[in-house]
Amino acid sequence: IDRALNRSLVYALMVAVLVGLYALLFVAIDRFQPQTWSRPVFAGLLTVGAILLYNPLKRGLQYLVDLFFYGGWFSYHKVVREASADLGRARDLPEFMKSLLDILRTMRFESAALLWPHGRELSPEGSFGIEQERLAGWRIPAAGILARQIIDAPRPCSHSTLLELLSARQEALTPEERRLLAEGEARFWLPLLSKGTLRGILLLGERRGEAILSEEDLDILATLAGQAAVTAENVGLLDALKLRLAEREEMSEALADAQQVARPDDVVLHCLRDVGFHQRHVLVRGRVEDHVRPVALEDLVQPAAVAHVG
Repeated sequence: IDRALNRSLVYALMVAVLVGLYALLFVAIDRFQPQTWSRPVFAGLLTVGAILLYNPLKRGLQYLVDLFFYGGWFSYHKVVREASADLGRARDLPEFMKSLLDILRTMRFESAALLWPHGRELSPEGSFGIEQERLAGWRIPAAGILARQIIDAPRPCSHSTLLELLSARQEALTPEERRLLAEGEARFWLPLLSKGTLRGILLLGERRGEAILSEEDLDILATLAGQAAVTAENVGLLDALKLRLAEREEMSEALADAQQVARPDDVVLHCLRDVGFHQRHVLVRGRVEDHVRPVALEDLVQPAAVAHVG
């Protein structure tokens, strides 16, 4: 209903603006250019001007009416462009989450959350409109019955449809899955699939103005889910690459530190020289060293550090 009222108001305002401008300009022409021969010329120019003004005027009025109705802009083409551009540029998880949740706010969802893979479970990674205390318990198995049913169900799947599909398997659900379904916060469930792998699940709450998703809304969400799944895969690969690079850098630093430490045999000989090992021979890795004063060798070094003492 609100969509029909929205569009009707836009066209009514367009008619009022164009008719008002047309009448105003004709009054001005009559006052400042009274010659009858010039009226057809001005009328033709006004008609051409109205045609050129039509699209910019429609876009401007649509923006104002949407601002009045929803407090923001809602346009199919704009949302799709934002989904492709903003999500495509995301290079890490926080940037990805911000772009995705901003688009869902633009689509007038009052709340939303993304369940992100963490090991063998899916848990909340980002959200809006939902209390953090409630999110703490939203953890489900990544390969559980609920996740598999969301993948197999029509997309997006409404909460009532999901409950109906799971009605025969309620007892097989884990306590976490039953708790999440009982919360009732999610009105729509949307899996993010890329190359057959589940990259996450979007939980969408109520919408301002209308609860039923139109065909246009479904197209937007399908495009959004596809782009988000591909971006989620890329973000995961980049995070794995950063982790590998950090590990290699840490190993390189550890190796450089190890190379700066003196060899064990050199440490032994240095200690023996300091205490003065008198006329005894120490054989260390094939070298024989003379020293000055006897001391107990086991008080200085571990037995494994010296090959033989003669």
